[in-house]
Amino acid sequence: MSSSPTYIANASAAANINAASTAGWIPLPRGGGGSIGFQVIISGTPTGTIVFEVTNDENPMVSQGVILGPTPIVLAAPLLAASTPAGAPVNFLFEFSPGTANPCPDAKWIKMRYSFGGGTGTANVGVSSRSVH
Repeated sequence: MSSSPTYIANASAAANINAASTAGWIPLPRGGGGSIGFQVIISGTPTGTIVFEVTNDENPMVSQGVILGPTPIVLAAPLLAASTPAGAPVNFLFEFSPGTANPCPDAKWIKMRYSFGGGTGTANVGVSSRSVH
């Protein structure tokens, strides 16, 4: 298990977050059946979209390593409803795990980004992942 309570810390929700193609990538648990969760807390009055993207690029954190680029994950309920804050604070665990409508993607990397639409606030995100042994 790995955990990062400060994947995103005190970022302004009045702008895009992790918008660059090389920003915010986390290696996914390999071997299938693992899980990853993003605890997203956005204060204030955010209006935008929380997007999760994956890639199979070897090293998407450097521009020379971006060949395929990000592919968005199509979210199912209940994650879909929580991904579009409309002027209200967000406090939600976006969990991708076996047996759910949103299983852990079988890709090398994942990231969360926030696409700003309006409003203000502060974003904090923690991440925890677990692979199957």
